[in-house]
Amino acid sequence: MKYYSVVLILLLIISNGCGYIKPISVRAFKNLKPLARALKIMSDVKNGEPKEYRVGHEEVLNAFELIAPYSGILEQTWVEESYKGNSHLAMEDILSTVRQDVAEKSDALISAFEEARNGKLSQRTKEAFTGKWEWYREILDEINTAATKYGKLDPENVDKAIGEYPIVAWLK
Repeated sequence: MKYYSVVLILLLIISNGCGYIKPISVRAFKNLKPLARALKIMSDVKNGEPKEYRVGHEEVLNAFELIAPYSGILEQTWVEESYKGNSHLAMEDILSTVRQDVAEKSDALISAFEEARNGKLSQRTKEAFTGKWEWYREILDEINTAATKYGKLDPENVDKAIGEYPIVAWLK
């Protein structure tokens, strides 16, 4: 699942945090994707396998797992009571749920995202995202609306759409 934006993964994490995760700072949010990209490059170089440097959801989750325990976003009372103060274990637990949720809905997430990015999101596709996935439908709607107006959201059209639809900035 290479084409997930940082915002999608963070929304998944926050929704799975069940009120135990506070929003991260704007600075941390902006630095998460470059950190994920840097970690991927270092890993590929170390393994002698230079690959494409597009950041996927797993790289973003790995970067988030590194910074979250030190960022003050975890509800400390919950961490103390449930994980004996170990914020790494708390994040590991939350991220395992996120990874499981993404794996279970992987094909639908990718397909819906591509439909929206092309401005062709169908009602049938949107209906697949209910309950805890309702927020994703809202994101897809906004991306679809931008793509309908500006054309397929490739890098050039993303730049055109950002002013009116800020969420598309995370597609870069």
